[in-house]
Amino acid sequence: MKVSLKTVSGERVLFLPEGLGEVYEPGRVVELIPVIGGVKVRPVGLTFTEAATRLFTEKSGLLQRLGDGE
Repeated sequence: MKVSLKTVSGERVLFLPEGLGEVYEPGRVVELIPVIGGVKVRPVGLTFTEAATRLFTEKSGLLQRLGDGE
């Protein structure tokens, strides 16, 4: 995937394709990790929605296992 690196108000800005907007929404803090031949972009922490979804998914699985006698 190729993206543009631009200068906006004296800062370098990396424009991500619209499809990544769900993972990297505006205002989200990301970590840039140098790797051989490039940079890896990884979101830092979870949004409230992501945390709530993960919590309820894990709790649901736990309750299901308890109900199954595991």
